[in-house]
Amino acid sequence: MPETPPLKNVHQVTEAFGYFPVFHDAEVISLSCHRGAPDTGSPSIDFTLHAWEMTSELTESGHYQLGKHHLITFRFHGVDHVTLDHWNYQNVLFELIIREIEEPSDHTLLTVDFSSSFGLEGGFRAISGEIISVTPCDEDGVALK
Repeated sequence: MPETPPLKNVHQVTEAFGYFPVFHDAEVISLSCHRGAPDTGSPSIDFTLHAWEMTSELTESGHYQLGKHHLITFRFHGVDHVTLDHWNYQNVLFELIIREIEEPSDHTLLTVDFSSSFGLEGGFRAISGEIISVTPCDEDGVALK
């Protein structure tokens, strides 16, 4: 298991899954870049993942059973050095990597990397991050009521 990143409200993810996942095969279903107010100069990025847990049980078709489907929305503040490529109709992650910069040389404290299996790849740096919401959903990524 990866280390739990220093994000505000990260407990929402660990409560839903029992740990902080690597988000292998999760799909980035939305991504928004905000320039911030001109007087604050603090750009931000929000993104939402459809994530789940793969179990060791097999379905009738021979695929691994998936459970704990959730939509997880992240927000990062004070964003810079943004490099995002290959956004398309499906953005499957190999892994989402969020880590503290060990020896920050300027204001940023975190790096966020989208390690791609298909579609979106790249990353950015940020001053801080938080979990906005963790919402149970069905296997198609539709929020449960």
